Amino acid sequence: IVTAVVPVIYLISFFCSLRTIQNRNLPEYMNGFFIYPTVGIIIASIYWLKFFKLIPQEYFYISNSISIIFHFCFLTQFINKVTNHKNTKRLISPLYVIFLIILILLVNVDILEKSNISFSVANFGICCYCISYYHCLFLLPDKFNILEQSSFWAVTGIFFGMSMTIPACIFNLYLFKNTTSDIYLTLALIPTFSYGIMHLFFIKSFLCLVPVQRQS
Repeated sequence: IVTAVVPVIYLISFFCSLRTIQNRNLPEYMNGFFIYPTVGIIIASIYWLKFFKLIPQEYFYISNSISIIFHFCFLTQFINKVTNHKNTKRLISPLYVIFLIILILLVNVDILEKSNISFSVANFGICCYCISYYHCLFLLPDKFNILEQSSFWAVTGIFFGMSMTIPACIFNLYLFKNTTSDIYLTLALIPTFSYGIMHLFFIKSFLCLVPVQRQS
């Protein structure tokens, strides 16, 4: 059920994101956000091509490793744009460089060993950015309604998706070698499920922008 429903959620998120293209009434931080769901669709398509053995597995691992770098850079910079507290930005900025260097070093290991260590590191770094965003929310006035902010729903979806995938990715290789195929395949659905939930939050984020669009 998960493998059938999640691609549908991806597609809905993708088509909702297309509505943000060249829309001048959107918040500045949403400019270009459609790129992330678009890349997600491309990577998902490559995965299914690998699953049906239409392309060599090496192509998938290489494209997946490249996408991890994009995934980390795009989401951290998006969260950085919606984080308004300057002191918080200064504190979190050095982490970006540190995590990026580590990721570049680890993607080669992942391609050779077919592990997901770099994915775990990328998601942990993104979670750190999400926490910095939530810290800034506590500094906002009490009357500020965060539930009406598309950025809140997008970052919450990112935090949920990233935090859920970290344990599964860390123990991916161990589970592959030390559990039955049925258990491994069931646990392997956790990242897929969490990404589906993340894109549901993205859809909610896009829906928050609808009233803004109607004012034009």
